[in-house]
Amino acid sequence: MRALLHGLPLVVIPCDTRIDQPAVARAVERAGAGIALPKKASPERIRAALTTVLEDPRYREAAGRIGDRLRAQHGTARAAAAVLELAGTTAQV
Repeated sequence: MRALLHGLPLVVIPCDTRIDQPAVARAVERAGAGIALPKKASPERIRAALTTVLEDPRYREAAGRIGDRLRAQHGTARAAAAVLELAGTTAQV
């Protein structure tokens, strides 16, 4: 998410299929912001995917659009306000 926040395209290799990693990888790929590879992808396949996302501007453009949307949501400020609210404190964030 941090890479997408900064508009950087990704090569995603889910390590744990029991959690959300495969779903996130597929979502990144569907959005055009990166390439999802299987856990056992060969070094050659990883190299090819990295080359593709670095050389094809469409991946960076898609990642940039996602980053713009993420930054527009002001997630950090909203999370801090939620924590303060749970703690019974009110403050401008």
